[in-house]
Amino acid sequence: MSASESKLPRVCLLASAETSPSVLYGLFDVLSTVGAIYPEMTTGEAGAQLLDVKIVATASKPFRCYGNVMVEPDVAVDDLAETDVAIVCDMYQPIDAPPRGRYRCEIDWIKRMYAGGAIVASVCSGSIILAESGILDGFEAAGHWAYREMFRDHYPKGKTAGKRDSLPCGRAGPDRDGRRRRLLARIGGISYHPALRSRAGTSNH
Repeated sequence: MSASESKLPRVCLLASAETSPSVLYGLFDVLSTVGAIYPEMTTGEAGAQLLDVKIVATASKPFRCYGNVMVEPDVAVDDLAETDVAIVCDMYQPIDAPPRGRYRCEIDWIKRMYAGGAIVASVCSGSIILAESGILDGFEAAGHWAYREMFRDHYPKGKTAGKRDSLPCGRAGPDRDGRRRRLLARIGGISYHPALRSRAGTSNH
């Protein structure tokens, strides 16, 4: 499956058994309804969907993530040739144990997508997976503050941004709306900016 088969920008949410359902389905809800909800709320007529959002995993077989919540991937990563955006959802990892040797299939896919020109992002502890892949080497990254020491000790070629109390980390980050809005505007185009801002739950205030 290739992104070119769809006329809409494709956004892939990479999930695993260690992913939080609130992160995965929160992202899916926000991104999959961009373009459709805002016109309906303001004019009474539904708009057109602007993004093609897919949940991807190592296999297309359903599995359960944290909380025993069911996840039904749309496609396995090995069957996905390209995407416009790849977002690594949180994948729980002990703060003193980097995921050495784990998530190899996911990491290989992330590296392929990045090499192919995709926008790559992560949520919360998903930044550890990006660090493990090596694509954060030489860059400043945001993630959960609890993993700052892990970044420092095990991924010295990359660095985390901000201080302990201001480090952006998923939905708890102080700039979550700004980052989300910029990402959506970059994907969907500046002409859709008001709709993207409203559906993401942000405002000018």
